[in-house]
Amino acid sequence: MAALWIRDLVVAARSLRQNSAVSLPAAVTLTLGITGATVVFAIVEAVLWRPLPYDEPSRLVALFRHDRGRKETRNPTTAADFDDWRHSESLRDVTAARPFDPMLDRDGVVVRIQGLKATESLFTLLGVEPLLGRVFTGDDDERVVVLSHALWRRDLGGEPSWIGRSIRLDGEEYLVLGV
Repeated sequence: MAALWIRDLVVAARSLRQNSAVSLPAAVTLTLGITGATVVFAIVEAVLWRPLPYDEPSRLVALFRHDRGRKETRNPTTAADFDDWRHSESLRDVTAARPFDPMLDRDGVVVRIQGLKATESLFTLLGVEPLLGRVFTGDDDERVVVLSHALWRRDLGGEPSWIGRSIRLDGEEYLVLGV
């Protein structure tokens, strides 16, 4: 049985070699098609099918303000909107967050980092516990930060001693509470 399979493979290879004008473009087309399909599947799987790494990800929603007469559908909300949503009986918990992309200055080396300015309920809402230190509470000063694991490793060397120390963001000192 194996001999027949090997003989068929030899005949197929010989036929492909004799008709290389057809077989080479066909092989390239198949390779590109399979590669493209694999890449698209990997992206769709990562973006749409894999659940978010938070408690009850299907219950998380993002709320935006929509003003009539404006094209944008994701307008920033106001403090009054946030206060109304926070007291809503339809929502279990609400947090406010906005992008914060400061310059991190560490010993004269300045790099742009990505972050969020958020209310103290962010970590509770997401069900995320810090690896080191603690998250912020309503009693903390406005100039406190919780670092992402990636930033802590990449830009601060992964040193646990950063908890309780200050870092400089956009020229201002922020106390590091946790990672």
